[in-house]
Amino acid sequence: MMPPPPSPSSSLPPFAVSRERLRAWGGTRPLQGDAALLRDGLHSLRLLLLKSLLTRAEREAPAAALARVHGDWALLERAEARDAAAVRDALGHPAAGAWLASALAARGAAEFTRRLSGFGSLAARVASAARLPLYAPPGTPEALRLPGSGAVLADADAHLAGCGALAGLAPAGPLGAKEAAGWRELWSGALELLRAVDPERAREIAALVRCVVPVVPLAPAAAAAPASPGARVSVTCWSAPWAVFTTLPADAEEFAEVLVHETQHSKLAVLGELVRLQGADGGRYHRVGWRTDPRPPAAILQGTYAHLALAGLWARTAAHAAPGTPARERARARCDTYCAQVGEALGTLRAYGQLTDEGREFVEGMHGCLTVTAAGAAAPADGTCKVGHFR
Repeated sequence: MMPPPPSPSSSLPPFAVSRERLRAWGGTRPLQGDAALLRDGLHSLRLLLLKSLLTRAEREAPAAALARVHGDWALLERAEARDAAAVRDALGHPAAGAWLASALAARGAAEFTRRLSGFGSLAARVASAARLPLYAPPGTPEALRLPGSGAVLADADAHLAGCGALAGLAPAGPLGAKEAAGWRELWSGALELLRAVDPERAREIAALVRCVVPVVPLAPAAAAAPASPGARVSVTCWSAPWAVFTTLPADAEEFAEVLVHETQHSKLAVLGELVRLQGADGGRYHRVGWRTDPRPPAAILQGTYAHLALAGLWARTAAHAAPGTPARERARARCDTYCAQVGEALGTLRAYGQLTDEGREFVEGMHGCLTVTAAGAAAPADGTCKVGHFR
């Protein structure tokens, strides 16, 4: 689940991309070079936010607070000079994006100055990543680390806990050893399932997801809650891509769906800032098959992209199962359900008058992939959507 995004930044340089690449992206498949492109794009966005933070601090912060900001900024520059790659990695962490968005969203100089105190901890984290003297090397205790990836179980991160997307949800942590072990087991099981039916997707998730944040619903009527009471809830925070916020999945299969779904949201969160896909939505809301409440076009685009990937996952699962087995029939039924929901949503998007040229190409890429997925095919690793079974 993804909240509507803010308006795309007009401060980034134009990002040129071909029609073919846009259509391939719309097909939802992992493409060669995508991970590097997304990391580079996210780094540009973070640098833009940092520059905005410094500019606002120089305009609004008192002298003492501004002096601390300048000192922290100098620390960032020293860290980058020592290990630029480590600094990029640290600034790309979801917690860094969540804090920057929170600070810049502060209303008034007093509130902004109060939130600026978090800049020191961000600078220290970056300096630690670059292994500057006086700062300990980075590291997460092995008991929180998620196997087979660089992701961690972020059950006690204050910046992530304050993400604006978590309406109706609250952090579930800090977790005990037994609870953390249960999450690690689910993570391992989910990746194992994905490796069996879609190894490219499994590699993408292991490479891109930085942390899993356990959450619990605050109330049944929470804004982020799904239609059926007690069902699993997952969400992506626009300012913190690559963080997966989720209630405890029932099993590894459900967790695999969560990871595919929310990774798609993170991908589109970054891509949508690099390439303008749509204009203002004009306040219009529409119904979609996966929600009980009407959604704005931006959220429909996000949801369609995520559910199309789930349709592809179940198409591959069906193709992987033995013919005539209950497992194959169940997977095909799941695929058909998602295809029907996506088809209806794509009709809404294709009739929507505010898509840019790039947005129309992206949507047509989704439509083309849906056509072959619904026919019983799965898109191969090169991003095209050819008819054929997964092997």
